[in-house]
Amino acid sequence: MDADLFSDVITWRYVEHSIHRPWLYVAAVEKNQDFDLRPMLMIGDVNLLQSLLSDQGSGLQVESILLVTPDHMNRSGRWMMEPLVSIDKVVAPDAVAYVYSVESGRAYIEGDPEVSTRTDAQRVGIFTPDMLSQCVPNSV
Repeated sequence: MDADLFSDVITWRYVEHSIHRPWLYVAAVEKNQDFDLRPMLMIGDVNLLQSLLSDQGSGLQVESILLVTPDHMNRSGRWMMEPLVSIDKVVAPDAVAYVYSVESGRAYIEGDPEVSTRTDAQRVGIFTPDMLSQCVPNSV
């Protein structure tokens, strides 16, 4: 293969966003006859992630997810990117929150932080590692 084949290909030079809330950096694989495509998706909506995970199959398959959090959420003084372990949606009659758990054992709450401790709230699992595709690399 020609080493310069992809050297000048740039689909975007940068991505700008002004909303300081968590987003998901999703590594995926799309199986083709000749070679696999490995797109990286930047998702800012948990519902879109749910849809992507439920539609896995012969097309696009999710391999890993990193959570990207703003400094006000992770209290580190900077944006951080960490391997995601799970997402739970916590719903009470008057409030909703998402709880993102990462590999280090830390959990970040988006939404009403009090809702996760309320007795009238229900917790629904949105993402767990077993929802990732079990992709097998192509044999050479």
